[in-house]
Amino acid sequence: MTISQGGSRCRAQSARYSLVKSFHVKVVRNRRIQSGRLTQFCNFDLNSVAIMKHTIIIVLLLFTGLTSTVRSESPRQAFVKAWKGQSVVIKTTLYSLVYNERGMLGNTRSGRREGLLVVTSSRGGHLQFDGRQGRDTVVAKEPAQLVKAVFAAYEANALEPRPYRRLEPLAVEQFVPGAELVVRDVYIERDEVKLEFEQADGSKDTTTSLRVKWPLPLSPSFSERRHLEDLLRRFVEIRQP
Repeated sequence: MTISQGGSRCRAQSARYSLVKSFHVKVVRNRRIQSGRLTQFCNFDLNSVAIMKHTIIIVLLLFTGLTSTVRSESPRQAFVKAWKGQSVVIKTTLYSLVYNERGMLGNTRSGRREGLLVVTSSRGGHLQFDGRQGRDTVVAKEPAQLVKAVFAAYEANALEPRPYRRLEPLAVEQFVPGAELVVRDVYIERDEVKLEFEQADGSKDTTTSLRVKWPLPLSPSFSERRHLEDLLRRFVEIRQP
């Protein structure tokens, strides 16, 4: 092989090497470009997912809040809302016991009042003064009988270290039909509903009350509401505006 032939072969190999190198550079550049596009595409997808995730969370929170608002008022709360603060007109006489009570430390609270009327679905109504200071509940049909029974129940006990009358009944106050009162508070207990009343002139002291005693524990759904209100409306009626 001549020198000229050797030179031609070297130039040919050099040219091929240049083509290969150029091609390799282009491939690497293309890969870098594609990699950059892929990274941008992935970043775009991740950002979209994050935005969608936050949007879904916000929607769920709003939906949960609306659902909680709708469900927040239970049947019992609806009953309380329907009666509390209402002006009512008395249809049947209500009764309260006026009494003085002396506490364990000797302090006396004078002129206290407690409603007496309790209504049942089967036995009609009766007067009831709940027991306190270790004494039994007093039940009677007539006001005079109740005063006499309370007086006897709270006599001083000679066996106590400091015997004294713990409670002194003074009178039974009557609230006659046609009088107007305001529902001050509404209580729903295990098996009864209680309305406490105050004077319509703005006095905040409880004047009397009306209780409906149910023969069974009240259901969680408060399905007894209609029957309870029927009993309540025998004695008081919400004043229409």
